[in-house]
Amino acid sequence: MRIILRLEFENVYPEEESKEITEYLNSVSRDILLRIIGFSNTYPQPNYDTIFSNPKIKKDIIYRVNCYCIENNITDKPELISREASLKLAEIILSNKDNLLKDNDSSDTDIDANELNLFKAYLIINKEVNKKEKLSTSENSEDRVELAQMMITMFFSISDIGVFDNNHNELLKLIYCTIVKFELLVKFLQSNSDYSYLEERLFKHFNTKSVEDLKKHVKSLFFNLLRLEKENSFTLLVENEDYKLFLNSLVSNSIIEDDDFTNLKNHPMYKINEKTYSIIDSFFVVDKFYKSVRFILKEIFNKEKELSTKDRTFFNFFNTKFSEEFLMKDILDKLFIRQYFVKKLV
Repeated sequence: MRIILRLEFENVYPEEESKEITEYLNSVSRDILLRIIGFSNTYPQPNYDTIFSNPKIKKDIIYRVNCYCIENNITDKPELISREASLKLAEIILSNKDNLLKDNDSSDTDIDANELNLFKAYLIINKEVNKKEKLSTSENSEDRVELAQMMITMFFSISDIGVFDNNHNELLKLIYCTIVKFELLVKFLQSNSDYSYLEERLFKHFNTKSVEDLKKHVKSLFFNLLRLEKENSFTLLVENEDYKLFLNSLVSNSIIEDDDFTNLKNHPMYKINEKTYSIIDSFFVVDKFYKSVRFILKEIFNKEKELSTKDRTFFNFFNTKFSEEFLMKDILDKLFIRQYFVKKLV
């Protein structure tokens, strides 16, 4: 686990009282806020010494951070923007989009003011992120056990946001595995007429006309993710109307802040205009077609069977019939394909 020292507002501006995050973002232009929604996809992320265009402001910030590090005997270089901080910023913008995006009349010509306000917003977000990691140690064994349990739960919210040194390789592997699993899931749903309602409602959920169209659009989206990642970009221009309908199923008009980015995971894209979409997070997009699909199927299953939302029948069915009897069998059959392998009959 890599330890990150995230800069907080008080570290850089000890003489200044911080405001609410939205107050700083209200002073950032709408165009800049729109361009930063998918900023977590870019690599490398800028730091406190590279984010400013104005050399005077840059020099002042470096001086402030250096003073903080010297006073506190910090030898490792602090960071301003982490992947989690960028996702949190996107979540805040989208959950307050009426004020920040629709009614925002801030100018994008005052570059210095825009950069400073974004900088301060990140510093405040970092304080919230750091709170999750500020746990006191103890000599008491019971306290140490509790500390370990707290550390495990603390990282649940960020355990699957793709914090890797080489995002390209990780994204590529995840996409490949997801395509294989999604193809097998569709094959499973088509293997039994009793599951036909799951197949039909699944492709309708994603605004597609058939499961074949759904598979085609998913592969096209994954290809675009890799292309954009290579270009270090996150905005997608779309002309095809069917493809737009599919992408619209990944967009939400209402995002609410939470502790583990659940809303962003469920709706990992943002529609900027009629032809332009922003990828909020590439890893969330990919996970939508395996991790999230299970919960979509659960909702369909429970509605068909008239079960409560808390009922676990679907997961028993999914884990046994698909994961064990179908998915694992397919994998094992492909691994042990030689004639001299003897398969145990159940």
